[in-house]
Amino acid sequence: MAENPRLRAVETRELFHYLGMVCREKERVNAEVNLLREKLEAATAELRRARSHAAEILRLSD
Repeated sequence: MAENPRLRAVETRELFHYLGMVCREKERVNAEVNLLREKLEAATAELRRARSHAAEILRLSD
């Protein structure tokens, strides 16, 4: 940080500006992660149903 109060104020504003940018990016990434988590959960449930269906077909074919 600068010793000059005006320069320090500018640096502080810039730091808060970048902090805001980082926070917004973090929120965006978290939203994307949540969406991907939901897609993974849906795909996992679909895989479980498919396995169950396949097991039922194999059981009936015996």
